[in-house]
Amino acid sequence: MYTSVNNPQENDVDEFIEYLNIPKLTDADRDRMEGPLSYEECKKALDTFQNNKAAGEDGFTVEFYTFIFDLLGHDLVASFNVAYDANELTISQRRGVITLIPKQHSQKFRTTWLPTWPQACAKHANTD
Repeated sequence: MYTSVNNPQENDVDEFIEYLNIPKLTDADRDRMEGPLSYEECKKALDTFQNNKAAGEDGFTVEFYTFIFDLLGHDLVASFNVAYDANELTISQRRGVITLIPKQHSQKFRTTWLPTWPQACAKHANTD
């Protein structure tokens, strides 16, 4: 696990963020965007995603979700809304995938990069 010799204090983080000049939503925009999701809203968002990409750790691509959305979309949206009502995402919804990109000069050393798919990881492990 990564550890740091620095132990930033909360006020250090607040001070750093203060200087980033991040735009903020108006109260009206926040209220408009807050709340349960609709099937139509999720379907529209799905249509904006890039093909041949898997957004989550399950490896399912946008094409898969587009294909099954008419069948399972209402259940998927319901699970999002249950998480909203509970004010907590499920464990799988809280997970993320970090993709490591090899350094340009060290691509030949397989120890300096990692594949992003479980199948590729298994293949990588079996070819050593």
